[in-house]
Amino acid sequence: MRRLLLLVAVIGTALLTAGLAGAGNGSSTSFTAAFTIHGDWSCTGTHIANKKHVFDNETCLISGTTSDTTPEGVHWAWVAGTFKNDTCSGAAANVGHFPPFNGVLGNEGTDCIRWSSDYDGAIADSWTITVTDNGDGTFTAQIHAAYPLS
Repeated sequence: MRRLLLLVAVIGTALLTAGLAGAGNGSSTSFTAAFTIHGDWSCTGTHIANKKHVFDNETCLISGTTSDTTPEGVHWAWVAGTFKNDTCSGAAANVGHFPPFNGVLGNEGTDCIRWSSDYDGAIADSWTITVTDNGDGTFTAQIHAAYPLS
């Protein structure tokens, strides 16, 4: 049953992605990304660009070290939740809180971060990241980010 639901979800996502790109005579490009920053990230996503929208939909598995302390003594850990831009008072609209990156990795003194695309490095206008604790020491991040039209 799980396989059937997963298959239905994958097919539905593929059809939705194709429809969104086609509706604006644009393109839909699959991409992967892997990097190590606050854990080992393994990501797959779709970059969609058409006349009206540019956005990424991405799923990342985060494993390895998911909690630690920096050399400067700042503790960080992944937490489950939904994180969005426009959550930092007095900051630009495209920044927001996203633990565990608050106050570390060049963000010292601030709790606000910007999201950059794993597809092309563009800075997002808006983003929502939903992090789920998988219960086995890993986390899954579902990322939806919108970018300026070129």
